[in-house]
Amino acid sequence: MNWDELTDIWHHQPQERVPEAQFEILRKTFEKKSRRLAGVLFWRDLVELLAAVFVTISFGMAAIERGKAGWPLWISTVLVIWVAVSFLKERVRAHRKKTGPHASLLEKIDADIAELRHQRRILLKVGTWYLGPLFLSWFIAMASTRFHGLGGHLRTPFQMAAYFTGVLMLFWLIGKLNKRAVRKKIEPRIADLVNLKDNLVAGN
Repeated sequence: MNWDELTDIWHHQPQERVPEAQFEILRKTFEKKSRRLAGVLFWRDLVELLAAVFVTISFGMAAIERGKAGWPLWISTVLVIWVAVSFLKERVRAHRKKTGPHASLLEKIDADIAELRHQRRILLKVGTWYLGPLFLSWFIAMASTRFHGLGGHLRTPFQMAAYFTGVLMLFWLIGKLNKRAVRKKIEPRIADLVNLKDNLVAGN
């Protein structure tokens, strides 16, 4: 019996208590999905944090090598640190919001609903706290090295325009994919959990 079948049973039998064996299946199925969500978010935050640390070190070393002329690179470094701190805060927040092993099923469902709603918010605002700072950081770094350093070799206006058009299109695509993920995965999952919670409350 899968998750959809279990939630359907609850929906069509809101006033009846589910047998203990079936309730245990429901609990284990929910907890499996909950652990999967927590794992995905953990690895996402960790990978992004490590990548931000690597870029921060690269920009910082480049700024030091250029001396006074490298001051714009420190701006790029701060912007990347901003992104790194955002992911670090996500890990701290997730740890604080984590439910204990003895929490009830309803408490765990409430926690997952709150987490999914939070993820929906940050995905829809990814341009302001993630893409925007990274794009500005890279633009400053490239401009400060006249588009020849840090792996850039943009010598003509056409090359520069093509490069930045490509970057903007990439960021637009990331934003679009995030909105699709919210619409296709997160919002349906929230609706399922809210429905499950309502039926659990009605059945008790």
